[in-house]
Amino acid sequence: MKYQTNTNLVIRSSFTLALALVLAIWFPVQARSAEPAEGKNVTEAKMMENTKDQETKRTASLASNTPVEQNNQGAIMKGYVQDIESLAIKNNEFRRVLYTAKNCQLVLMALKPKEEIGAEVHKLDQFFRVEEGSGEAVLNGVRTPIRAGFAVLVPAGMNHNIINTGKVPLKLYTIYSPPNHRDGVVHHTRADAEADNEHFDGKTTE
Repeated sequence: MKYQTNTNLVIRSSFTLALALVLAIWFPVQARSAEPAEGKNVTEAKMMENTKDQETKRTASLASNTPVEQNNQGAIMKGYVQDIESLAIKNNEFRRVLYTAKNCQLVLMALKPKEEIGAEVHKLDQFFRVEEGSGEAVLNGVRTPIRAGFAVLVPAGMNHNIINTGKVPLKLYTIYSPPNHRDGVVHHTRADAEADNEHFDGKTTE
């Protein structure tokens, strides 16, 4: 009887010790599991707030058409940082100069169906990138079909033309190197551009 009592006491003691060990392990684990979740929520909230701030700044920049923006750390940076594909597709002007630096210039262009830039020769290099529509690039008389995603590089001294052969506007942007037009100039139509005898006057965007 005494042996059985001792055995029961040992069993109860072992069970109590095991339960204490389980509880000692379980509570800290639960506490640690809760902390990251709370921290994650705080981090996600901060990320969403930062994203909203960046979108607000970007919207304000687009509305004012200014090239000055802030980076993720809030520091003012010069230069031009925008979604050029979106801007090119939305543009309906024959020519719109977006940004002029000392050695290059970024310009949007839009050609109506069957419209062309017109054969020309520059004393500078020029780059074209088509974002929407289709047409032809004519370089020294050689015609090459182009469409959205195509790039055209025209070396200085080469006779060239871009023609919209499609049924929808041909949206593209071009980079002159060095600049070719007056900074900020906007020509609504090709006729406006031909009537305006303007050229780069040495003044940059900033």
